Amino acid sequence: RVQVRRARGRSYAWPPACLTGMREGSRQDGHTCRAAVACMVAGGRAATWPGDASAGAGWYRVASRQKLHIRDQPDPVAHILGSCTEGDLLEVVELRGSWARLAEEDSRARGLPSGAKAWLDAKGRRLEPYRPLDAVLPPGLRAASAVQKALGQEDLVCLVASHISSEERTGQFAEMLASVARQEPAGAPLLFASWSAASPRLRHRARALLGAAERRLPGLKAFEQDSPLSQFQHIAVSFREACSALGRDAGFWVFFADDDDLWHPRRLSEYLDAIRAAGADSAVASVAAKGHAKLRKEAKPRLARPEDVDRLLQRGRGACQRTDAQAFIDGSPNVRLSDLPEYFDFAVRAEWLGRFLRLTPPRMLASRFCDRRFTMCLQEGRDAGVQTEWFEPEGWLYFYSRHDCDCGGASFKIDVTDVDRQLAEKERGPPSGGFSKAELALLAARLRLSIEEQVIAASSLEPAPPPGERLRDACKAAIVGLRQISSLGRRVTEGEALQTWVLSYANAVASGVITSLGVQRTC
Repeated sequence: RVQVRRARGRSYAWPPACLTGMREGSRQDGHTCRAAVACMVAGGRAATWPGDASAGAGWYRVASRQKLHIRDQPDPVAHILGSCTEGDLLEVVELRGSWARLAEEDSRARGLPSGAKAWLDAKGRRLEPYRPLDAVLPPGLRAASAVQKALGQEDLVCLVASHISSEERTGQFAEMLASVARQEPAGAPLLFASWSAASPRLRHRARALLGAAERRLPGLKAFEQDSPLSQFQHIAVSFREACSALGRDAGFWVFFADDDDLWHPRRLSEYLDAIRAAGADSAVASVAAKGHAKLRKEAKPRLARPEDVDRLLQRGRGACQRTDAQAFIDGSPNVRLSDLPEYFDFAVRAEWLGRFLRLTPPRMLASRFCDRRFTMCLQEGRDAGVQTEWFEPEGWLYFYSRHDCDCGGASFKIDVTDVDRQLAEKERGPPSGGFSKAELALLAARLRLSIEEQVIAASSLEPAPPPGERLRDACKAAIVGLRQISSLGRRVTEGEALQTWVLSYANAVASGVITSLGVQRTC
């Protein structure tokens, strides 16, 4: 039997046979190895560890909880079933004696790299490789530079918005944090991260990741949310927590990051320089980089380090490009979508961000297009007293990892909702017929996204109901854009009768949009 000792001396006896092991390294004298161990939970039954492990000893830890010791007993099961769920990360285990030999001989442990950890897979049948954060983060973090000390360690903080939607996203989050830890010469800034996860399994993984990251990055504070939030709802939470931690809601600057992107090693340093140049001029509400690096087509393997971005930019061929917001800054009508500034290009005064969050209606904060409202409100002249100082970055500063959209990442994902389907069911269809209810629902979804973006982006810092004429212009612009990017859009604009019908359909969609945003239509 096995006894597992917890703090306060309490022990648990385990019945036989349930651990699978993964070799992390071995030493012939004494048969010592370090391994990651996962319990095999499948239909409430435990898998069997082959052979006799009566002379083994060691310890394991479940997802950053306290260390649990294993004494010279047969293989354990009962306590693991009580303390683990599928997807838990079981951290490094030290095994000695026959348990070490079994870990080396177990075929289920082969093919995993030295130093790796593992997850229990969705069905509880095997171990999956996991790259531990210790292998990603550098062993030592630099002290604050003289520049940052002069400005003040707490005068520039980063707000992170994170929704863990996949296993890959967890790895990207670790890589993002690693790039933050490598900031030169300032060292890592204060980070306040609000996060949510799409499933219990991913939630367990994110907890383990962030628990390890907080030990390595003293300036990181992570705040778990019970349910998914929008990007700017996460930012509002992060900002509130930052103000609470700093004991003030003014007198410092804020910049931003997503969980799946990478930082250039001098990102923090260049923003600090730009803020110092802005000085105490209260008219300057923000400083902004004129560009960032953006993936233009999928890259395999995934770009995981700043050096990978450098190499891809040097290679050319259009796979990765640096954006240029100069045409946008000049007010040119010929701005490419890919060159529009993103919210993470800006650093803003805390006072301005607090006002933006207070004056933005909750339904707009919940919209995927709130980032467009944020950047448009920061345009010089859009709001009284707002001025943005643009600077030309020496490096690419920020790598935007999504390749399948221009401007606004998640903003342009097409989701057909129940509202779109209900509108399609009520609609008799265009005069020429030939369109299915599914196509009409998709058309409504595409129109809704474009109209919602225009309504939100056109709002001033204190939003007013959109005039009817402006809303009609938004409908027309949505139709023009749809015709340019969609075969369905081209079909529904063939001929005068169809154009009249689709404009009417767009107006019906627009009525739903302004209702969902909590504003009223004016004539």
